[in-house]
Amino acid sequence: MLTLNQIFQNYQKISPMPQAEWDRVAPLFQLKTFDKKEFFIKDGETATHFGLVAQGFFRIYYRSDEGKEWVKAFRGPGGLVGTYAEILQKIPARTLVQALIPSSAYVVAIKDFFEMVNGRLYWEMFLKTIAENHFIQKENREYQFLKFSAAQRYKAFQDEYKEMEDDIPLFYIASYLGITPQALSRLRKS
Repeated sequence: MLTLNQIFQNYQKISPMPQAEWDRVAPLFQLKTFDKKEFFIKDGETATHFGLVAQGFFRIYYRSDEGKEWVKAFRGPGGLVGTYAEILQKIPARTLVQALIPSSAYVVAIKDFFEMVNGRLYWEMFLKTIAENHFIQKENREYQFLKFSAAQRYKAFQDEYKEMEDDIPLFYIASYLGITPQALSRLRKS
């Protein structure tokens, strides 16, 4: 399990910040455990918190009124979980975030976090970098859907989520790739 400080050290690689800035905010984060299939947030709920994954894996997905699901992303240790777009738009969550295996995350109330970091230069730079990285991830995923074959998307998935692949049910992987479970089985055999 990653400690909160280990997660901070990983984020330091993309947006350096003095330890004292992190130490001011760190007490706001509380470790919370999630059982397998337990939700971090469900669609329709108002997002009041976000988290940093300490251990385990979460899937981030959409669900239609008829129950069809589309996997948007997976998050493992050190990853950020929450409903960022909905938080920015101040709308109920359209996204579901669910633990795939027993997991834990350092959870913080959005209101408390932003009261602590607003107007602080290092945090403004940090949040900008995080937003840019999420934009790049989304842009790369869109590019893969438009330009890659299913086999190339599967290879990209394996490269990005190699430490999680064995813990993710195949039908979630197929959904993430935009293919049927049968097509995924054929890809895995070849």
